[in-house]
Amino acid sequence: NQASVEEHLNFTSGLGVPYSGDFYWNDASTEVTFTPTDQLPRSTTFTLNLPVEVTNAAGSPVSSGYTRQFVTVPDFAILSTNPANGQLKDRFNSVTINISSIANEELDLAEYITVTPDMNFYVYDSQEQDAFYINGNYAYSTTYTVTISADMPDAYGQTLGADYTFTFRTGSAEPELNLNVWYGNGVLFTSPD
Repeated sequence: NQASVEEHLNFTSGLGVPYSGDFYWNDASTEVTFTPTDQLPRSTTFTLNLPVEVTNAAGSPVSSGYTRQFVTVPDFAILSTNPANGQLKDRFNSVTINISSIANEELDLAEYITVTPDMNFYVYDSQEQDAFYINGNYAYSTTYTVTISADMPDAYGQTLGADYTFTFRTGSAEPELNLNVWYGNGVLFTSPD
């Protein structure tokens, strides 16, 4: 019963402040999407309540109510980096930036990042979009400074608001030997020449 759901649904903040919104029903009137009229504040607990007074399409009350709480995303911020500021980067890992919100995957995040000394790098986000990675050919025995622009937005349009800068070091080159070997018979022949 669309009218009953729309009349009785309560959507409130943790302080009990009610939020109005629009209802969008599927063609069979079995699913509804409630979209608040105003953008919700961040880091706020909300309660969605559908009480037992709601009736179905036949006019009978539903068997039980429904209540669900959730928390909106926090303000956009850098939570941590790996390596941490001033620390040594693991030779085989990308630089990781952990964020409080969701990365904006529609943007080229590299446009908001400066790496000094200058180098070619690319940026990709995690599947969960709660982190992004800076990958490239880092020189050995070098101190890098990474600056993330205050203008970088999250998926919801909020920007960092202030530049975030950190440094890390790379280790020295380690001895290494790589051989390109055809493994057809598992035997490698070498000569003293």
